[in-house]
Amino acid sequence: MKTFKTLLLVLFYILLAIAFFIFEMYNDISRLGYLLLASVTPIIPSILKRFFIVPDVATIIYDIFVLVAMILGNIYGFYRYTYFDTCLHFTSGILIATLVYIIYVYLKGSTEIKDTNAFIETGLFVQGVNMLVAYMWELFEFSLLVFFDNDAINHYTEGVYDTMIDMSVCFIGGLIIIAFIYHFYKTKKKNIVIKTVELFKS
Repeated sequence: MKTFKTLLLVLFYILLAIAFFIFEMYNDISRLGYLLLASVTPIIPSILKRFFIVPDVATIIYDIFVLVAMILGNIYGFYRYTYFDTCLHFTSGILIATLVYIIYVYLKGSTEIKDTNAFIETGLFVQGVNMLVAYMWELFEFSLLVFFDNDAINHYTEGVYDTMIDMSVCFIGGLIIIAFIYHFYKTKKKNIVIKTVELFKS
């Protein structure tokens, strides 16, 4: 896992360096500012680990998402491809909700759900944190518009539509994970989500 994480970081900074020389060549100052901001995002998990217990799988998911969303999406312009943004946010809803559930079970020490109230508590926590992360991402993209004039959220062309679509598909992604949790609660049969989570609970 450490080797994979290292390869991700190497790829991240190689793509970042290539983009830096391209933007410098065209004297794109606003994009250079964004590159500087992007360059510090990989160190955020290391900072969090100083204060919280962060499973390695969490940092891997974070690194993949940042690589795809920030480097490929914003810097290399993949957002221009139809449905790239929607698919990314839908996938992020699934991944983030799974990650939140992993952390929840990791802290709780068990995947056991005793009753309906426990299920509701679990579902609200998973979806609540999932949507908080989605909101923070949209806030980050809005900050790019305000401070770097980088219209990642298509504010000038789509207004709030792009943001609401992103939040909605992320919510649906979270619901899918909650459906797997509900299936386990009702049947006591371990599905792919539960089996994945249990790999990291101890």
